[in-house]
Order: sequence, then C-alpha cells, then structure tokens
Amino acid sequence: MLEKFPDGSDVPKEHALRHSDWLSFMYKRLNLAQKLLKPEGVIFISINEEVYAQLKLLCDRIFQGTNYMTSFTVKVRHEDRILKGDKDFHETTEQLLMYRKSPEFKAIKRLQDNTSIDKYVFAIEELTDKPEKIRMGSKDVLVFKPNEYRIVRSEPFIEKFQKINIRGSLKEGNSSGRFHMQHLEARNHLFNYLYKVPDMGDDACGHRYFLSRKSEDQHNGSYFQGVPIGKDDIKEVPYPNFLDFEEAFNNVGYEGGVEFRNGKKPVDFIKFLFSIGSTNKNAVILDFFAGSGSTGHAVMEQNNIDGGRRQVILCTNNENNIANEVTYPRIKNLITGYIQTKNHKVILYELLLNPINLSDNTAILAAKEKFLSDAFKERYDEVHEEVRKNQYSLFGMIKKSSAVKGYGGSLKYYQTAFV
Repeated sequence: MLEKFPDGSDVPKEHALRHSDWLSFMYKRLNLAQKLLKPEGVIFISINEEVYAQLKLLCDRIFQGTNYMTSFTVKVRHEDRILKGDKDFHETTEQLLMYRKSPEFKAIKRLQDNTSIDKYVFAIEELTDKPEKIRMGSKDVLVFKPNEYRIVRSEPFIEKFQKINIRGSLKEGNSSGRFHMQHLEARNHLFNYLYKVPDMGDDACGHRYFLSRKSEDQHNGSYFQGVPIGKDDIKEVPYPNFLDFEEAFNNVGYEGGVEFRNGKKPVDFIKFLFSIGSTNKNAVILDFFAGSGSTGHAVMEQNNIDGGRRQVILCTNNENNIANEVTYPRIKNLITGYIQTKNHKVILYELLLNPINLSDNTAILAAKEKFLSDAFKERYDEVHEEVRKNQYSLFGMIKKSSAVKGYGGSLKYYQTAFV
C-alpha cells in the first residue's frame, strides 16, 4: 500500500493513491494466481478490514462472483489485549476471503455427531378415546382440547418427541411447517389445542402432533417430532464463517525458530485451511506472500502427521530483506532442525466424541498407537491426551531450549529480477 509520496511525506488515508497503488499490485498477483489454480483448486486471502471491501470487489472480477465461497471472520487477539490505546476501536479480528477456481471444487464439510437424542424428552398421553375429527386437506385430523391430553417431560428416550417451534423459514421449509400454515394457522386463536395428523413425518410414529399457541402473547405454534428413521451416526454440516484462533495467534511469535512480529500466521491456522481446501495429500500449495514461511512450516508438519507428500512454493518480494533473514532460515531450520525458543504445542489428532466412538474406541486406540510411538516421542518432549469441549485430542509439546528434529526434505531457492 502506498504510504509515502516520492518526497517522503505521508499519503493521507483517504487519498485515492493509497489504495489504487496497492490494488494494482494485487491485481497482477491474483490474476496470475487464478491462472495457476487447478479447476478443483481454491485460494485463501487474509486481509484486515481497511482494504477488505476493495479486495473483495477485485477478487469478484478476477475469480468471478459465482466462485466466491465465503469470508471468514478470524479472531486473532483478545478483546482486552489492546496494542494501540489511541485508536477509536480495538481490532480483534481479520478477514479471510475464500474463492474457488471453478465449480469442480466442492466444499469440504465438518463431521458432526448425529446420534444424540438429548432433545427427545417429551411424551404425549391421549386422555380421551373420542377426540373431535376434522378433515384438513386429504387428512382426517384428531383434535384434542386442553383437558384431553397431557404432555410429560422427562429423561431423553428414543421413543419420545422433540418439540420444534414453527417460526421463520420453518413455516415453509418443510412439510410440517407448510401443513401448519395451510390448515392450523387460522385456528391459532384456540389456545393449547393438540392436533394429531396421520401419515406425516419421517419417524416411526406414523403421525405428527401439532400444538397451538398457549396465549395471545405467544405468536407461533409448534410440532412434536420423533427420532427420524435411519438417523445417521455422523452427518456433514457446514463450517461456520467465524474462526477463533486467538490463542494460536498470541503464541505465534517463536514458531519455526525465527522471530517475525509483523503478520506472522500460526501453523495450526494454516493447517486448518488445508483441511477445508483439499483432501489431496499430494497437493501443490503456493503462497504468494510467504512472509516468515509459515505455509512451508505447515506443509512439512502436516505431511509428518498424516504421511502426505504435499509440496509448497513460497514467493516473496524480499522487502526489508525478509527472504534472506527470515523465510529462508526458517525453512532451513525445519529441514535440518533448530532450537526452540519458547514452549510450543502441536495438535496431532482430534476427534469429536459421541456415543459410538465412546463405546467402540478403535479410532482413539489407533491414534494413540500412532502418536505415542517412538517416532513421535523422538520429535516432541511430551505427547499428551486431552478431552476438552467434547473433543478428544493428542498434542505434542516442544519445550523451550529443546532441540527440534528436522523434517528432512529438499529446498530450492531462486532469486529473480523484479519485472
């Protein structure tokens, strides 16, 4: 970004040249990146809020708006860890743009436990054998007045119901919502009426219960759903576009045996991007703004963890001699080994716990056998297990002043004339 005029004076923040010079520079890099991407490839671009809007428009032009995936808001520092007290607002987050090359890239989703029945806590007792019967569309609906049924809430059980409020997109989003809006909404003035609708729902009940609102103060009715038939143990769900890497960014300063305080990215953060960018363990990864070389570090570490053969290409314009003093020494450290200058934690394995893998812990035992082996104990001073927020993890600790074993491999270093 243009911050100084040729005479050395500062360029005002609102001056058009301040952003146009930077955008011209970015256009050349990103236009080339778009051409280099494979059809199933993606690009991540980390940026602060100052030029996010301009960069988004530029990327829409280069990659096409139809290939825009999302913008992640990434928490990078604590709300009370204020670096510049004279600013009007404290910046705790950065933005991460994600674009694909073409529709051949398919979003990689996270796996979520779907076995829980914690919400299925309601049982419904019919207290009359002769409820009123009303024809609604093609269905004969049984109507229970407030004193003709009882709803009991107790411990979760597979044969009980979950109560779902009919509001927002649910009003038209599924068959239950649409049935309610078409036939029952007009009867919402009849408070606490229960309707039993046959041949509805994907559970084993064969019917669905609807409950009208309980008073004028309540706007929406609700329905009771049984546990769906064929409920999968695991389901795919989208990643949220908010990422919390505050702890990792706070401890990033000494990763890789080099100190770099201006924009250094944590290795665990970049490894996460690998996980949502490609499942290919032989991928070629290009970092146009290499900085301290964190992407190269992340590639070597991830290859060591999962046996991948990823390759990485790092590019930098050597501003302030960064390539010679930071990037190159760091990559060389990672290949040959170095002395760790601060305690460092490396995530080796994570698994979301659920009833299935708690009763059959084969996956956990396999992970322990791999990461508690001599090969990993030689690399890390300690390997620990941890259960936190319903997640099991194994992580290696490298202590301050410890000798970090190199990953090996080869490094080719090219210097080119600026064009």
